[in-house]
Amino acid sequence: MSITGNPWTDFKRERERERERERERERERKPTPKDWTGRRYGKLTALHYRDHGKYGAQWAFRCAGCGSEKVLPIIFVQAGTLTCGCKPKKTGWPFPVARGLDGLPVSPIHRAALATGNPLPECLT
Repeated sequence: MSITGNPWTDFKRERERERERERERERERKPTPKDWTGRRYGKLTALHYRDHGKYGAQWAFRCAGCGSEKVLPIIFVQAGTLTCGCKPKKTGWPFPVARGLDGLPVSPIHRAALATGNPLPECLT
């Protein structure tokens, strides 16, 4: 018996209900993601599950290098993405301070600072 009186409309509604039931069954079949909370991958620490995207489970990660939070697929992180893309900050003078036989720094910058009594910039100490 027709609900609306139009067989074509009834067919479309029934087909849409069947599709909705199929989507519901698909949601029930979808496996629950593993709990990766707290695991570290390089500088990234898994915080919590966010969503299921094109590349699988999406997780929120915090970068230990810069402190930012980024959402990435867990398979990318397990495959080798170890940072959020940040560049490490340069800290200090990249070379050791060479000292001569008298125990004073060999660098002319260091010698000039010692001779004038001016302190060195923090990045050179």
